[in-house]
Parts: sequence; structure tokens; C-alpha cells
Amino acid sequence: MTLKEKEPLQTFKGFRQTKELGSGAFGSVCLAVKEEELTATNYDSRKYALKKFDNSLVDSVIFAGYNTEWTKLEKVKGHPSILSFIDHFEDAGMHFIVTEYCEVSF
Repeated sequence: MTLKEKEPLQTFKGFRQTKELGSGAFGSVCLAVKEEELTATNYDSRKYALKKFDNSLVDSVIFAGYNTEWTKLEKVKGHPSILSFIDHFEDAGMHFIVTEYCEVSF
């Protein structure tokens, strides 16, 4: 299944997708919560943006861009004007970048 097809919301490396926010030619972004932060009494856990790239759609040029994106985000981690970089990983044949979720759009 490619990301162009509608896929069920899943969990990757402890991040549970809750809603698709958008998609493009090479991937999509979902709203996610971290499973370990969910408890029976805390339904208002921190929200994350989970950006995923399907390995089968990513050529070497796009993959280089993926590597550049997360390495630059990691370098500016903690900057007050830039979304916080949380993690990057590979799972289920896809590459992921996790950032904090910003509810405000300009």
C-alpha cells in the first residue's frame, strides 16, 4: 500500500496516529500521541506531528532531503520560534520525522 491510498491509522515506535493532517507526493503528516503518555485518567496528552515518507517512493535525492531536514531540525532544537524536533526513525518500510504539533495556522 502506498501513502496515496487511504491507510488505517497505526502506531509506529510508540506514536499512535489519531488523524491525518495532510499528504503530498512522497508522504503524509498525521497528528499523533505517544502511547506511554496516555493513561486512564489523562486523555489530554501532548500532541505530535508525525511526518512519514514511504521508502518505495523515496529516491536518493528525496532521501537526502529527508536526512537534511531532520539534521537541521535537530541542530535548532529548543529555539523558541521553531517547532521542536522530537525524533526520527524507520519503521514498517517508512521513514519518520516527529516534531511537536502546532495547533495555530497562519
